[in-house]
Amino acid sequence: MKAAHRTASLFVDPRGNPDPAKLDTVVVKTGSANYFKAMEIKGAIEKGKIPESMDNDGAGVPTFNILALDYLTNASY
Repeated sequence: MKAAHRTASLFVDPRGNPDPAKLDTVVVKTGSANYFKAMEIKGAIEKGKIPESMDNDGAGVPTFNILALDYLTNASY
């Protein structure tokens, strides 16, 4: 999630001015491993924790929405 936000912060408009994207939704296949991983990450971020860490530091990214779709054919990414 941090890498996606960092990459999006580097976007520029056609004139070269900074135009970062607003990342707020993750699209995954319903019931896939990625769906459950996104749920775990979202839950940790909403509790102010770092996903998959026992540190007491706060999460470095804002929470996001999960759009789970049944008809995706590739559950990998």
